[in-house]
Amino acid sequence: MKLSAMKIKKKEVDSALLAKRKLLVLLYKDVYFTNEFHPSFPCEEFTDVFPDEVPHGLPPLRGIERQIDLILGCPIPNRLAYRTNPEETKEIQKQVNELLQKGFVWESLSP
Repeated sequence: MKLSAMKIKKKEVDSALLAKRKLLVLLYKDVYFTNEFHPSFPCEEFTDVFPDEVPHGLPPLRGIERQIDLILGCPIPNRLAYRTNPEETKEIQKQVNELLQKGFVWESLSP
């Protein structure tokens, strides 16, 4: 079917809407993909920022590490934030262990 055969005029749409008839409208836009960049795109300047391959896991720890200084003698609020049943607790522990093994999370550095 030709694309021109599927086109409809604004007048026809208006009359269909005024008559409260059901109307199906299909909008389309031609999109073209290319591997070439526009000359103004600064991709060559920043090749060191975007590596060819993404490294596995998280980046190494930087020089700045933060910690929370607690007041001496104050008890630590050691309560569960949310109650879970034993099955949920096992599932959460399993997922945390998987994340630890993959290097996406690590144990806390706080004292």
